[in-house]
Amino acid sequence: MKPVALTFRRVLRGGVTLSDKRSTAGPVLVRFEGRTTTRWVEARADGSFLIDGVPAETGAVVADAGDRGRASSPVAAASAGPLAIVLAPTAALRG
Repeated sequence: MKPVALTFRRVLRGGVTLSDKRSTAGPVLVRFEGRTTTRWVEARADGSFLIDGVPAETGAVVADAGDRGRASSPVAAASAGPLAIVLAPTAALRG
């Protein structure tokens, strides 16, 4: 039989706001990206989110709100405090 390796996982909590610090007022997808990537979770209407099952490794939390903006925030391997992510406006071309 092959041994099963169990790893400790953590929960990341935080909030996502628009660049003017208002609530996101719409769907925002959030996930952890590092050596391992978690599934996307949808932030609540007030911008708060909870990602569970995050490996204890260094990486970044990425938030994507489509046309309203995108952002990432670095996360240390031992980080456990709430994250505050501010969406940067997306670029647009007109012509």
